[in-house]
Amino acid sequence: MQPDVFFDFYQTFCRLCDEVADKVSPETERKLLEVVDEIQQRLLLPEKSTMAQIRKEMMTWQQQASGPSKDG
Repeated sequence: MQPDVFFDFYQTFCRLCDEVADKVSPETERKLLEVVDEIQQRLLLPEKSTMAQIRKEMMTWQQQASGPSKDG
């Protein structure tokens, strides 16, 4: 999970990309979009989990929220 400051940076960066889109060369715009895509792929989109993995993780969250886990 990324810290809030990362999301603030990312939103600002995306706004900047939108603002300069018609003021930069097509090559620069392409590179900016590549950076945005790379940030999304590497930092914002977690690896896809199977339904079993998601259920297991949710059970862990629910146990922590409701008290001690079954293990201790």
